[in-house]
Amino acid sequence: MDPNVEAFVAFCDGSALRNGRADCTAAYAALFPHNQAWNEVEVLRDTYATSNRAEYSAALAVMKRAAVVDPGRSRPVIIFTDSELLVNTMENFINKWLRNGWTTANGGPVKNRDLLEDILHVATGRVMMFRHVRAHTGRQEWEYSWNDKADCMAREAARNWDDGYY
Repeated sequence: MDPNVEAFVAFCDGSALRNGRADCTAAYAALFPHNQAWNEVEVLRDTYATSNRAEYSAALAVMKRAAVVDPGRSRPVIIFTDSELLVNTMENFINKWLRNGWTTANGGPVKNRDLLEDILHVATGRVMMFRHVRAHTGRQEWEYSWNDKADCMAREAARNWDDGYY
């Protein structure tokens, strides 16, 4: 059972078919164990669809939902994800990039800056935490179960879009 009943808890995942190619199809899932009516599964419909953009878009969807449900920003947001990129970006790198004018340690521009700026804008004044969950473990604890659901829903959305079902 989820021990974070006072927090705004969500599970995020992104999926991409043919990642890195011009014909990439990507989708994300943002799932809310405490209120499944808020669940959001979307296909990315922009020119730059990638797995990373899908992961960041899922986090943005969570933060937007939190802004609507808790406009006073009194509840912390805890996002569980199997994306080490998302966790490391939000917990370690983003503050460095802000200080360095959105440049990486190598001096290049930060990829997906637009989505990261949107996340920061929507999250202003709110405590947000990102927690890594190992993927595809087969374990039954709540965090693994919900992570698997997010993974399946994101992959299914990308496949269905790719197969013309949307």
